[in-house]
Amino acid sequence: MLASSRRYVIHLLTFRGTLTPVLHSSKRNFSAFPKESRHPLFAYTDGRFLQNEEKELSLRYSPFNVTALEQVASRCLSAQRCTEFTKIGEGAFNKVFLLRFDNNKEALVRIPCPIVGNVERTTKSEVATMEYIREQWGSFDTLPKLPKVLAWNASYSNPVESPYIILEYIPGVTLGSRWRKIKGKTVRAAIDSVFAMEQALLCRPFSQYGSIYFTEDVSPELRDRPLYPPGQALVYPSDLSPKVEPPSSEYFSQKYKIGPTANFQWYRGAYADIECDRGPWPDVGSYLTSAATFQLKALDAGIGFGPPEPRSKKSDIPQLRRLLELCIRLAPLVVPDGRLSAPVLAHPDLSLGNLIVPPEGPPSIQGIIDWQFSTVEPYFQQCSLPTYVAFSEKPGGVKLGLIPTLPDNYDQMSPEEKEYMDLELRLAFRHSVYQTSCEMHKERGEAMAMTHYGPIDHLGFSCTRCIAEGPIPLRTALIRIQQNWQEFGKYCRTAAEVPCPLDFTEEEIAAHETEAQNWDKYTQYSEMLFNYLRADEMGTVDDEDYERAMSLMDDCRKEWTDYGVKGPFPIVEGGYSYHLV
Repeated sequence: MLASSRRYVIHLLTFRGTLTPVLHSSKRNFSAFPKESRHPLFAYTDGRFLQNEEKELSLRYSPFNVTALEQVASRCLSAQRCTEFTKIGEGAFNKVFLLRFDNNKEALVRIPCPIVGNVERTTKSEVATMEYIREQWGSFDTLPKLPKVLAWNASYSNPVESPYIILEYIPGVTLGSRWRKIKGKTVRAAIDSVFAMEQALLCRPFSQYGSIYFTEDVSPELRDRPLYPPGQALVYPSDLSPKVEPPSSEYFSQKYKIGPTANFQWYRGAYADIECDRGPWPDVGSYLTSAATFQLKALDAGIGFGPPEPRSKKSDIPQLRRLLELCIRLAPLVVPDGRLSAPVLAHPDLSLGNLIVPPEGPPSIQGIIDWQFSTVEPYFQQCSLPTYVAFSEKPGGVKLGLIPTLPDNYDQMSPEEKEYMDLELRLAFRHSVYQTSCEMHKERGEAMAMTHYGPIDHLGFSCTRCIAEGPIPLRTALIRIQQNWQEFGKYCRTAAEVPCPLDFTEEEIAAHETEAQNWDKYTQYSEMLFNYLRADEMGTVDDEDYERAMSLMDDCRKEWTDYGVKGPFPIVEGGYSYHLV
């Protein structure tokens, strides 16, 4: 969620007293700041969007009162004044600034962008989650640390005129800046450190599914609910022991509660206005039912059909309704037994950019950042391989396995191609090492060994984005469940006791397989196009690549149909954009 950014140093004397006050409301008025009046400190400056640029930029424009923020931060650091603002990072949802003070101290500030949706709820949950983890796991010397929250406010109605989080500064660089260079035992040490933190979080079940908040930030009816399941004592992983014993379960239950989910998918764009059950949920069936009902209500309200355009068409609405109603029938049945469905916390995005390591020497994990959108979800959904270590096979490339292998024609490759394949092999081995570590752990190994684990793992996500992504992903999951119903009965006791409630005919399945193959080809060629244009998954390119990409676009459009790709050209104004639909 945090990309490396151009460093943008602001001399504060040019800023103080120059800002137009921001409207004090819970939502941003996206048209309140015309393009020509946007200051680069507050604007997205880390590249150009190839489509829907004005919409993307307006949703990432995050003005705030610099003087007020300087004063709040100075008080936190016992400084007289802030001497320098530096924008050091920005991604899809936040801007990050490094502040230096006249007493040589430093701090980070995170400012969320309006695209987050329910910024207030998300900020409250992010801060509470970080504080909870620091209190529960901060006394374990072998675990990575989280930065301390020095000050925060979740409202636009404060002197800074924006929600903000002021954080302790953890020196270092992202693991991504060193990942392709490090080798040998140092890699294993970094992997083991992250794995240990994951296992620590997974060992502590909660009482409900949702997100973590301070008690005062949840509605009154949730404040008496226990944080943990009654009678369940915390059992530390065998390889962990605290330097100082953490506070008691009673302490945590008084300070923290499980509230509504902070997952971005439930608050994006117009979906934030849908009245629905966002949790907390007592069981997996309730969670899946709410996810499907959420999208049914969006269909009732006519939300989600752009522009920007989703991958669904209005002619898909009857089919989407059927799929979502099937999910509701299915929800109470596809619940893995026992510990595999326990409500547990996990980091929402363990990517290379969110792991902080020293700039030189052994790449030990100094800190884990960006806990925005953290959720408490079923164990089986929280224990897949993290993105920083996951390796995807490419046609003609390295093959995964217990021992990954080079392609058969490796010896015939050029020196440059061999160098690339050698790097791919190292990355594939890291994937295999992490997967082996997971499989050696009892519950995590059981979850990953579940036959056809994928369809139920992604069912909730596929529901919440079925209008945006079209019917194919959700239908794929449901058909796989129907085809393997007996296998699911081995892990889901309720499924073993009843016939499968799904009713896809052989003709429907055959037609779907053809559609799915066309869709796979479409996504493959779309990825190739983005790579050719040097664009990332958000459709952004570096400033210096923008003119090149735009000049190539016309030729790419002409060639698109020549490849027999069934689907619209992926880059078009008003077309699909992941964060906008």
